[in-house]
Amino acid sequence: TLVVDSSCDWIFWNRKKYVMLLGLACLTLHLALHYKMKKMETNLKQDMIKFRAEVKLEIEAAANAMQKEIASELAKSAQFRADSVVAFQKCKARPDVWSEYYCLTLLEALMRSRIDGK
Repeated sequence: TLVVDSSCDWIFWNRKKYVMLLGLACLTLHLALHYKMKKMETNLKQDMIKFRAEVKLEIEAAANAMQKEIASELAKSAQFRADSVVAFQKCKARPDVWSEYYCLTLLEALMRSRIDGK
């Protein structure tokens, strides 16, 4: 026959309670950390979405600025070409001083395009 001491049962029961309480505390800590990690992950995803949107806007703004600058330079170039054609036609009308007059009118067109461009 096996004799079980009631005091031993009480000690084992207390140990069981402590182990169960410790397990419950670990589970609670695990769930709290899991929740916190999920929340951090969600915040990080939202931050990345915002960052991507900001970068996209900056890239679009830079591209628009470059496009405007290129259009401005093309307009200046077109104006200079038009002024050059006018200068050439004026010079052809005066064959006696053709080369000097052509150079001066081209220089004038170039200076006008530089001044208008600033």
